[in-house]
Parts: sequence; C-alpha cells; structure tokens
Amino acid sequence: MKFDLKDPYHQAIIPIGLILLFHISLKMAWILGLIGVENPQHYWISMFAIVMVFIMFNPIIGLGAQNTNLYIGKSSTAFIVIILLGSLSTYLNTNEFLVQKPEMKAMYIVLTVGFLVFTSIIGLMKAVVEWSKQSDEKHR
Repeated sequence: MKFDLKDPYHQAIIPIGLILLFHISLKMAWILGLIGVENPQHYWISMFAIVMVFIMFNPIIGLGAQNTNLYIGKSSTAFIVIILLGSLSTYLNTNEFLVQKPEMKAMYIVLTVGFLVFTSIIGLMKAVVEWSKQSDEKHR
C-alpha cells in the first residue's frame, strides 16, 4: 500500500500520530518532573490544535480531487476518526470525557462548524469552475 496524501484516510494518519506523540510527550514530561502540575487542558488543547491544522489543509488538498463528493465523504469520515481517537487518547491520559468539559465541548462545535464550512468551499469552488468551463465553451 502506497502512502498517498491526496487520500483523506492517509491524511488522517498524520494528525492521529501527532496527537499520540504530543500526549505521550506530555505524560513523559510530567512523569520526569519537567512539568510541575499536570493540566488536563494541555491534552485537549494539543488535540484541537492538531485537528485545526487538518481542517485547514484538508480542503486545500481536496481542490485537486477528481470526485469532490467522494473526497468530502472520506474527509468527513477521517475527521470523525481523528476526533474519536484524539478524544480517546485524551480520556486515557486525563480520565475526563469530552462531554464533561463544557469549554472543550464548545471548542469541538467550533471546529466541526469550521470543518463543514471549509469542506463546503471545495464543492462551491468546483461548481464555479465547472460553470465557468461550460459558459466558456458556449461562447466559443
């Protein structure tokens, strides 16, 4: 299997790995005494920061997709998997669910709305390009 960055499932591997790396690093820093107090919000914030990077770059890569609807569907699934695995990793480190933290729940909602807005931009841009091509062909 070849690693293809144009596939949203392959793109999801990177943020999942980074989330796990950050969480392991935070736990090790706390165990070694490099961090005085273990703050559970550090785990949530690091997860959401990495998810935000995925949300920004995924639609940019998606502009070159042949089948936009398939790409958006795969991106949505990848986003859900990243959130679920990131939340699981955070829970295992902090013993706090996402639903127990109202401020993190709000952040999750903001990121989800941002993801939906950015992915809808892909469809809109593709539709405008197709309309422009058809209009150009009519006038020739």
